[in-house]
Amino acid sequence: MNELGYALVWAQGSVDLVVEAEVKELAALAERLHLAEGAVGKAVASHQRAEDGSTISASEADSPYNEDRKAWEKLIAYWFCKGTASEVSRFPADYVLSFDDALNMNTWDIYEPERFIELVWEHIQFTLSDDKLTIRTCK
Repeated sequence: MNELGYALVWAQGSVDLVVEAEVKELAALAERLHLAEGAVGKAVASHQRAEDGSTISASEADSPYNEDRKAWEKLIAYWFCKGTASEVSRFPADYVLSFDDALNMNTWDIYEPERFIELVWEHIQFTLSDDKLTIRTCK
């Protein structure tokens, strides 16, 4: 659309933002993006103290992901729309198009990726299993 890439998101559903990313790859991406040093390592180390396969919601007051929230928002937005630590997406998204009804343009909202993550932050859940992190929204 207009020669720009869009990530399409149904506003009423859950969205897989990062799926089974290796923690070391997330840390490498954070370093490449010049995000808060150790942000990934600190949060994941805290999460690992919980049971393997456990899920932590960003809305929890004691969520380890809230300490460096801005860094995580940038990291998630990049992974969701631009690529991973090792490669750029073949179809990068410049914007996120959120909709209630795909056929009704009146229900469309268009966001820059970081703004979208900021808006859905309270609905994000982090699941850590076998040193792989899955991040998704849950409505």
